[in-house]
Amino acid sequence: MAAAAVPSTLQRLPSPALRRFSWGVLVYFIAVILWGTLVRATGSGAGCGNHWPLCNGTVLQHSPRVDTIIEFTHRFTSGISFFSVVGLLAWTFAGTVRGHLARAAAVASVAFTTVEAIIGALLVKLGLTAQSQSPLRPAYLALHLTNTLLLLAALTLTAHFLSRCKGYLRGSIQFVAPFGAVATGVVVMIVGVTGSLAALGDTLFPATSLGSAWAQDFSSTSAWLVRWRWTHPTVAVLAGIFLIWILLRAARRTPHGNNRGLSTLVLVLLAVVYTLGVLDVLLLAPLGLQVAHLLAADSLWTALVVLTARLTLQPLESAQCTDFRREREETMENVNAIEFAREWEAAWNRHDLEAVLKHFHEEVVFTSPVARQIGFAPDGVVIGKDALRRYWTTGLALQPDIRFEVTAVYQGVDSLVIAFKNQKGMDRAEVLKFKDGLVIRGHGVSAVTN
Repeated sequence: MAAAAVPSTLQRLPSPALRRFSWGVLVYFIAVILWGTLVRATGSGAGCGNHWPLCNGTVLQHSPRVDTIIEFTHRFTSGISFFSVVGLLAWTFAGTVRGHLARAAAVASVAFTTVEAIIGALLVKLGLTAQSQSPLRPAYLALHLTNTLLLLAALTLTAHFLSRCKGYLRGSIQFVAPFGAVATGVVVMIVGVTGSLAALGDTLFPATSLGSAWAQDFSSTSAWLVRWRWTHPTVAVLAGIFLIWILLRAARRTPHGNNRGLSTLVLVLLAVVYTLGVLDVLLLAPLGLQVAHLLAADSLWTALVVLTARLTLQPLESAQCTDFRREREETMENVNAIEFAREWEAAWNRHDLEAVLKHFHEEVVFTSPVARQIGFAPDGVVIGKDALRRYWTTGLALQPDIRFEVTAVYQGVDSLVIAFKNQKGMDRAEVLKFKDGLVIRGHGVSAVTN
């Protein structure tokens, strides 16, 4: 069916620049988090005293100590991260259509970033830094780590939804096994929290040898943070078994192999995290290994969030996702434009949809404001041959007297324009782009009047 306005397909996907920026913000946040590990491991959290957001009551530092430089750098980079996520929020709202899921994820990213700053300020103002052994510090650290993981998840989902070319609008996705996704997230966050507490124990109560570390773990006179260090590797092993089981179930439930590469990456990162964890224990958690371990863990979490989103938040349409911006140009060497237009006209006039659809690719994307007007597609974009069949069937039911008369045919390198008049004598046209001799893109347009 012809549309009633100029199509807006080129505006329905975010710009490549926005997509790259969103992933760049995520990478930058991970770098800031890694520097935060350096702050904790070196005991530099008190490098700026109990002043916040200023450092030792000033902005510029004169002859600063090493711990002051480390802490001040963390605060400065954290400030940049806040402005970057606010910029991401503004750009996401400006560069996406209403109802885009990336908007909600961007809002959540700003919220978690704000909470992150508040928790960081409380840690400084309450003196829960450096070598502080306050009973409040583990609780605040656990809260800090949980919020950090949620922040990374929100940033990852923002970038992921911006990178989707279907299933990115409210109402265009279906939830598959949501409880499994929630359970996976909770399990990983528990591992993260126990890991942060174990790292705090290593910082506050360092061991001189592997033997003394084992003795500390099981000594009744050791601090509870030391005696609970065993919980992290234990929980991590159980969580790893659970994640592998989830991945195997997901592989069996996904008929297409489009997630195989990402699933493999998750398994590889899982193995890397465990390897670095074992080395952390054997080598008594040296600083460089702690940073590498956290980098691998954050990378695992990011990949797992993307995989979970793919498996749980699935597009309603089953057609393969194809980004028209990167689509290879095809020619119309095997398509006779005049003959095609005649068959198209005859099939429509006898209301034979299957005769029309035989010329359309299974992965076709057809834009039509009429689809939005009749409530078939919220953004006027129909994805997939099956969906196009349902749309046209609905259209014929609403307008059973449809009849077209072709008035002109225009041919390009890989496209065809069929100009025609409808049963009301109104000028219309369809712009069709071909791939492998079939229509892969279609746009219904109409004459513009003053």
